[in-house]
Amino acid sequence: MGNLRRLQVLALQNNSFSGPVPANISNCFNLFLLDIGFNFLVGEIPPKLGGLSKVQYFVLQHNNITGEIPPSLGNLTSLQAFALSYNNLVGSIPTSLDALNKLTFFSVAMNNLSGTIPPSIFNMSTLLTFFSIGQNQIQGSLPTNLGKSFPRLQFFLITLNLFTGYSPHSISNATDLWTFQVQGNRLTGQVPDLQKLHNLGRFNIEASQLGMSKYGDLSFLSGLSNAKMLESLILSDNNFGGTLPTSISNLTTKFEELQIEGNQLHGSIPAEIVDLVYLKTLTLGRNNL
Repeated sequence: MGNLRRLQVLALQNNSFSGPVPANISNCFNLFLLDIGFNFLVGEIPPKLGGLSKVQYFVLQHNNITGEIPPSLGNLTSLQAFALSYNNLVGSIPTSLDALNKLTFFSVAMNNLSGTIPPSIFNMSTLLTFFSIGQNQIQGSLPTNLGKSFPRLQFFLITLNLFTGYSPHSISNATDLWTFQVQGNRLTGQVPDLQKLHNLGRFNIEASQLGMSKYGDLSFLSGLSNAKMLESLILSDNNFGGTLPTSISNLTTKFEELQIEGNQLHGSIPAEIVDLVYLKTLTLGRNNL
């Protein structure tokens, strides 16, 4: 493989290839697409692959790759897509990846990564639209400027990690946001104002520690009347108190799923909820309604 010096595209995805990732791919210095995802590759990512200076798509997802993410991959400064999800990678996300300033897609979900994310990673690319690190063991807090550093963000997926602290208020600056999934972390405090998120479709903060167990915890719902694409709100198993606001009826007619079970809500279910004519799932159990 390494003798194919003019090779520009190597797409071997969705096959049954096994064995280690060939280190001699690094000799294909004209490569701009490397996709060997959805195979049965094992072993570690060869650090030499960091020499592929022209590669724009680096896709090794859905294999059995082990070891750490080589810091040398930070040299792939032409990268637009970085996909290592569904492997067995360990260690932390290297600081060197903050040099990937053309990146639009970043996914390392479903591994065994740990430690904290270097703050500079959250500033690596203003072009980023997809950020997925879910189902690892990553800890720390989310930066307050998240929505400003990722202004084009559409998908933010950090499900089932160990994040603590507040949900950043700046998320409202990411006005293209479609999916926000932070469930299964240890986030606390109030949910920020979501009024500017006109494109929001799915919002999942289940099994966190959000809310203050008091009236007004769900006031952020009133801002979602502007989200004309909204389909799903999952707020279960948090600390939301107060009542279910009548503004729930102002949600888009496309709205299909509302889950708020396992909180501390009281009062009655607003009669206006009947206006949600496309609602398919409504869970309000384990409250004080």
